[in-house]
Amino acid sequence: MKKKTVYAIASIVLVVFTGIAGFSHMHKVNDYETQYISASWAYNYADIEEISQDSDIIALIKVKGPNDTYEINNIPFTQFDVEIIMPIYGASLGEKLNIVMTGGYSEENVTVVILDDPLLKKNEEFLIFARQNEDGTVTILSGPQGRLIHTNGKLNSLTPANSAAHSANEYSNIKVYNADLEDIISEIKAALATEDNIQ
Repeated sequence: MKKKTVYAIASIVLVVFTGIAGFSHMHKVNDYETQYISASWAYNYADIEEISQDSDIIALIKVKGPNDTYEINNIPFTQFDVEIIMPIYGASLGEKLNIVMTGGYSEENVTVVILDDPLLKKNEEFLIFARQNEDGTVTILSGPQGRLIHTNGKLNSLTPANSAAHSANEYSNIKVYNADLEDIISEIKAALATEDNIQ
Protein backbone atom coordinates (compact mmCIF):
# COMPACT_ATOMS: atom_id res chain seq x y z
CA MET A 1 0.00 0.00 0.00
CA LYS A 2 1.47 3.33 -1.00
CA LYS A 3 1.81 5.95 1.72
CA LYS A 4 0.86 9.09 -0.22
CA THR A 5 -2.23 10.46 -1.89
CA VAL A 6 -2.51 9.84 -5.64
CA TYR A 7 -0.47 12.80 -6.86
CA ALA A 8 -0.77 11.78 -10.51
CA ILE A 9 -4.47 12.68 -10.59
CA ALA A 10 -3.87 15.94 -8.74
CA SER A 11 -1.14 16.82 -11.22
CA ILE A 12 -3.53 16.48 -14.14
CA VAL A 13 -6.14 18.65 -12.43
CA LEU A 14 -3.59 21.44 -11.92
CA VAL A 15 -2.44 21.16 -15.52
CA VAL A 16 -6.00 21.55 -16.77
CA PHE A 17 -6.52 24.74 -14.77
CA THR A 18 -3.16 26.10 -15.89
CA GLY A 19 -4.03 25.30 -19.48
CA ILE A 20 -7.32 27.16 -19.28
CA ALA A 21 -5.46 30.24 -18.12
CA GLY A 22 -3.74 30.41 -21.49
CA PHE A 23 -0.88 29.30 -23.67
CA SER A 24 2.56 30.66 -22.86
CA HIS A 25 3.81 30.91 -26.43
CA MET A 26 3.50 29.41 -29.90
CA HIS A 27 5.93 27.94 -32.38
CA LYS A 28 5.34 26.88 -36.00
CA VAL A 29 7.13 24.03 -37.78
CA ASN A 30 6.14 22.70 -41.21
CA ASP A 31 2.70 24.36 -41.02
CA TYR A 32 2.03 22.69 -37.66
CA GLU A 33 1.62 25.20 -34.85
CA THR A 34 2.76 24.13 -31.39
CA GLN A 35 1.19 25.86 -28.43
CA TYR A 36 3.15 25.58 -25.18
CA ILE A 37 1.46 25.61 -21.80
CA SER A 38 3.01 25.55 -18.35
CA ALA A 39 2.02 23.34 -15.43
CA SER A 40 2.28 23.49 -11.66
CA TRP A 41 2.99 19.94 -10.57
CA ALA A 42 1.18 18.84 -7.42
CA TYR A 43 4.28 17.45 -5.76
CA ASN A 44 8.07 17.82 -6.02
CA TYR A 45 9.63 14.52 -5.00
CA ALA A 46 12.74 14.87 -2.85
CA ASP A 47 14.80 12.13 -4.49
CA ILE A 48 14.87 8.73 -6.21
CA GLU A 49 14.07 7.01 -2.91
CA GLU A 50 10.84 8.92 -2.36
CA ILE A 51 9.53 8.63 -5.93
CA SER A 52 10.38 4.92 -5.95
CA GLN A 53 8.40 4.32 -2.79
CA ASP A 54 5.39 6.14 -4.26
CA SER A 55 5.35 4.24 -7.57
CA ASP A 56 3.10 1.37 -8.65
CA ILE A 57 5.31 0.67 -11.68
CA ILE A 58 9.04 1.26 -12.22
CA ALA A 59 10.48 0.07 -15.51
CA LEU A 60 12.66 0.83 -18.49
CA ILE A 61 10.28 1.34 -21.41
CA LYS A 62 10.45 1.89 -25.16
CA VAL A 63 7.86 4.12 -26.82
CA LYS A 64 5.91 2.47 -29.64
CA GLY A 65 3.85 5.55 -30.51
CA PRO A 66 0.61 7.44 -29.80
CA ASN A 67 -2.68 5.57 -30.06
CA ASP A 68 -5.38 8.09 -29.10
CA THR A 69 -5.94 11.81 -28.46
CA TYR A 70 -9.02 13.24 -26.75
CA GLU A 71 -10.04 16.44 -25.00
CA ILE A 72 -11.26 17.23 -21.50
CA ASN A 73 -12.34 20.85 -20.90
CA ASN A 74 -10.66 21.83 -24.19
CA ILE A 75 -7.31 20.41 -23.04
CA PRO A 76 -5.98 17.55 -25.19
CA PHE A 77 -4.65 14.34 -23.71
CA THR A 78 -2.69 11.68 -25.61
CA GLN A 79 -2.27 8.01 -24.82
CA PHE A 80 0.98 6.31 -25.83
CA ASP A 81 1.70 2.63 -26.29
CA VAL A 82 4.96 1.61 -24.64
CA GLU A 83 6.67 -1.72 -24.07
CA ILE A 84 8.59 -2.72 -20.95
CA ILE A 85 12.13 -3.71 -21.90
CA MET A 86 13.41 -4.00 -18.30
CA PRO A 87 10.98 -4.42 -15.40
CA ILE A 88 12.10 -3.21 -11.99
CA TYR A 89 8.93 -3.09 -9.89
CA GLY A 90 5.27 -3.90 -10.54
CA ALA A 91 5.74 -4.92 -14.19
CA SER A 92 6.81 -7.77 -16.47
CA LEU A 93 9.24 -8.01 -19.38
CA GLY A 94 7.46 -7.33 -22.68
CA GLU A 95 4.34 -6.00 -20.96
CA LYS A 96 2.51 -3.28 -22.89
CA LEU A 97 1.44 -0.12 -21.05
CA ASN A 98 -0.76 2.76 -22.10
CA ILE A 99 0.69 6.03 -20.75
CA VAL A 100 -1.59 9.08 -20.69
CA MET A 101 -0.07 12.56 -20.97
CA THR A 102 -1.45 16.08 -21.12
CA GLY A 103 -1.03 17.49 -24.63
CA GLY A 104 -1.50 16.49 -28.24
CA TYR A 105 -3.49 17.67 -31.24
CA SER A 106 -6.23 20.04 -30.09
CA GLU A 107 -7.46 21.04 -33.54
CA GLU A 108 -6.26 20.93 -37.13
CA ASN A 109 -2.51 21.61 -37.39
CA VAL A 110 -2.19 22.58 -33.70
CA THR A 111 -0.30 20.60 -31.07
CA VAL A 112 -0.45 21.47 -27.37
CA VAL A 113 2.65 20.63 -25.29
CA ILE A 114 3.56 21.23 -21.65
CA LEU A 115 6.86 23.09 -21.76
CA ASP A 116 8.69 20.98 -19.18
CA ASP A 117 6.95 17.69 -20.04
CA PRO A 118 7.22 17.16 -23.84
CA LEU A 119 5.19 14.37 -25.39
CA LEU A 120 6.77 10.97 -25.90
CA LYS A 121 8.26 10.12 -29.29
CA LYS A 122 8.48 6.77 -31.03
CA ASN A 123 11.55 4.67 -30.14
CA GLU A 124 12.56 6.85 -27.16
CA GLU A 125 13.56 4.95 -24.03
CA PHE A 126 12.87 6.07 -20.48
CA LEU A 127 13.11 4.75 -16.97
CA ILE A 128 9.65 5.62 -15.62
CA PHE A 129 8.15 5.97 -12.15
CA ALA A 130 4.40 5.67 -12.60
CA ARG A 131 0.96 5.15 -11.11
CA GLN A 132 -1.71 2.78 -12.38
CA ASN A 133 -5.02 4.58 -13.04
CA GLU A 134 -8.45 3.06 -12.44
CA ASP A 135 -9.14 2.87 -16.19
CA GLY A 136 -6.03 0.77 -16.80
CA THR A 137 -3.88 3.60 -18.17
CA VAL A 138 -0.65 4.71 -16.51
CA THR A 139 0.43 8.21 -15.44
CA ILE A 140 4.07 9.16 -15.00
CA LEU A 141 4.56 10.70 -11.54
CA SER A 142 5.01 14.48 -11.38
CA GLY A 143 5.54 14.92 -15.10
CA PRO A 144 9.24 15.39 -15.89
CA GLN A 145 10.37 14.08 -12.47
CA GLY A 146 8.99 10.64 -13.21
CA ARG A 147 10.99 9.80 -16.32
CA LEU A 148 14.71 9.53 -16.91
CA ILE A 149 16.05 9.52 -20.47
CA HIS A 150 17.89 6.28 -21.28
CA THR A 151 20.72 6.28 -23.84
CA ASN A 152 23.40 3.58 -24.09
CA GLY A 153 23.09 2.49 -20.47
CA LYS A 154 23.12 6.06 -19.10
CA LEU A 155 20.28 8.00 -17.48
CA ASN A 156 19.56 11.72 -17.40
CA SER A 157 16.73 13.72 -15.89
CA LEU A 158 14.48 15.40 -18.42
CA THR A 159 14.83 18.90 -16.99
CA PRO A 160 18.64 19.20 -17.23
CA ALA A 161 18.78 17.38 -20.58
CA ASN A 162 16.09 19.46 -22.28
CA SER A 163 16.76 23.22 -22.20
CA ALA A 164 13.08 24.19 -22.53
CA ALA A 165 12.09 21.76 -19.78
CA HIS A 166 14.91 23.03 -17.56
CA SER A 167 13.91 26.68 -17.90
CA ALA A 168 10.29 25.82 -17.10
CA ASN A 169 11.11 23.61 -14.11
CA GLU A 170 14.58 24.40 -12.76
CA TYR A 171 13.56 23.62 -9.18
CA SER A 172 12.97 19.88 -9.61
CA ASN A 173 14.68 17.99 -6.79
CA ILE A 174 15.51 14.98 -8.93
CA LYS A 175 18.57 15.76 -11.01
CA VAL A 176 20.29 12.79 -12.59
CA TYR A 177 23.30 13.46 -14.83
CA ASN A 178 24.80 10.72 -16.98
CA ALA A 179 24.24 8.08 -14.30
CA ASP A 180 24.75 4.38 -14.90
CA LEU A 181 21.45 2.54 -15.29
CA GLU A 182 22.60 -0.23 -12.94
CA ASP A 183 23.52 2.30 -10.22
CA ILE A 184 20.04 3.88 -10.33
CA ILE A 185 18.39 0.44 -10.31
CA SER A 186 20.40 -0.43 -7.19
CA GLU A 187 19.24 2.81 -5.57
CA ILE A 188 15.62 2.02 -6.45
CA LYS A 189 15.84 -1.51 -5.05
CA ALA A 190 17.38 -0.22 -1.82
CA ALA A 191 14.55 2.31 -1.48
CA LEU A 192 11.89 -0.37 -2.02
CA ALA A 193 13.58 -2.68 0.48
CA THR A 194 13.56 0.13 3.06
CA GLU A 195 9.83 0.69 2.49
CA ASP A 196 9.10 -3.03 2.91
CA ASN A 197 11.03 -3.07 6.21
CA ILE A 198 9.06 -0.05 7.49
CA GLN A 199 5.73 -1.68 6.67
